[in-house]
Amino acid sequence: MKSPEEVTKWVRQRYQRQRWAWLDGGGAWPLQVSLDLPTQKVALADPSAVRTWSSSWADWLAVHPADASRPLPELLTATVAWRNMGEQTLPGALAFSSPECVADYCGDGKVWRRIVSRRATMLARWPALHASGFGSNYTALGEFKDEDFERLLAVLEWLVANPKSGIYLRQLPVPNIDTKWIDLQRRGVVADLFSRIIKPQAALQAVQSFVEGEGAEIDATGQAYSIEKESSNFYDTCGLLRPPVKLRILILCPKLRTQVGGLRDIEATIEDWAQLQLKPRQLLVVENKDTCLAMPDVDGVVAVIKLGNAVALVTRIAWLVRVPVLYWGDIDTYGYSILVQARKKLHDVRSVLMDRSTVETHLDRLVEEGQQTKSIDRSLLTAAELDVYDALLAHDWGTSRRLEQERLEWPSALRTVLSALHQRESKSA
Repeated sequence: MKSPEEVTKWVRQRYQRQRWAWLDGGGAWPLQVSLDLPTQKVALADPSAVRTWSSSWADWLAVHPADASRPLPELLTATVAWRNMGEQTLPGALAFSSPECVADYCGDGKVWRRIVSRRATMLARWPALHASGFGSNYTALGEFKDEDFERLLAVLEWLVANPKSGIYLRQLPVPNIDTKWIDLQRRGVVADLFSRIIKPQAALQAVQSFVEGEGAEIDATGQAYSIEKESSNFYDTCGLLRPPVKLRILILCPKLRTQVGGLRDIEATIEDWAQLQLKPRQLLVVENKDTCLAMPDVDGVVAVIKLGNAVALVTRIAWLVRVPVLYWGDIDTYGYSILVQARKKLHDVRSVLMDRSTVETHLDRLVEEGQQTKSIDRSLLTAAELDVYDALLAHDWGTSRRLEQERLEWPSALRTVLSALHQRESKSA
């Protein structure tokens, strides 16, 4: 016997999982949710429980009267003939006539109707969306303010008319559109909808390929694909020029600085860096900007600020490809993930201040790591690094803890980093 609370919980979960498919015409209607009628055996064993259950649905019906202004679920009754208890009329199912009815029941009716209206507007303008659907972009259609939805339509209309414009995003001749409006979240929405409009079948195949190839936990609408895949491919997908990729490097070696006009802190495109012919003996990678900026001069060393997962950028600079690397990142699962990526791309990468001793000396400075990553190539970590990585995943120092490098005492940390650089210099000499 399902109570009104249990049915409401189930319906809300079903709505969250299926609403986007329903918007594209999925689902069988009316949707009937069985209330699990009790058997005669159950009724004889505990008649009070059956009466309480039946009364709870009578109370539910009293607070959900018929309303012509919006669709409401219908409580269906069932008549059973029990040999020992006679004929009984009991609540049997809750029937929802349409997706809108479910949305109203879940308190989301206003958003649902807004999405339905905007969906109709876009389908009328771009019939190709009938074939590809809208994917996870229904969320954006529901959340966008009216003026932002109009901007979205204007951007898509221009891109569809100019699919290979070859201009920068900032040059789009669309009123009230700039790089701030097309932020990371909207970028994925624009790119995915654009793909669905101009190449609906290709968009569907890409979603299917993503599901089969990655094994991602996404619904049939391709939600994870839209946000991650299309956001990263935004410029290529929309036929726009990518902004120049820049790398910030500190020339810590005074002798090397004479080759760049005495400059110490330089941010330049990868192509510009590649034109130089510097010959550093070591590359220091420091993820925290202020920490890197505080580094003193060190002979033969250049430092890259905040490289993150973009380690492949360094491989496009010939004079850095074979240079030994000292990597100093945060002690968290993503710090070790970046370290692994560095070892896949760069030469002779060693870590510093990413060991158990560093963690246990600063237990009072650990903070939370919002989300941990477990999918890294463990074979590319040393035994000491793997020890810490496994300890983080096992929550040895508390649930999802991390040690950010800027929380270390600077004088002590600097001595350790300089010592590691000098030791490597001595070995290579």
